[in-house]
Amino acid sequence: MTSRKRRLAELRPYVERARYITGWTLGVELTSLDPGPPWSYMDQTKVLLVGARTVLDMGTGGGERFSELLEGYDGLAVAT
Repeated sequence: MTSRKRRLAELRPYVERARYITGWTLGVELTSLDPGPPWSYMDQTKVLLVGARTVLDMGTGGGERFSELLEGYDGLAVAT
């Protein structure tokens, strides 16, 4: 077996596990250092979506929140 094939074989279990990963997790509980903004990102976005024909989500993570926001949305939605 060539060195490349051997390395690919060693990586295969990790690749198979990664196929089913969705979103991001750091494996630790995070604690905020400040109270955060006085508004809700989700609430503000829902208000803006009401009048939007198109929406773009660029590089914000795994898409869990974007997917939640799009429930009932009938416009064009694109994510990168």
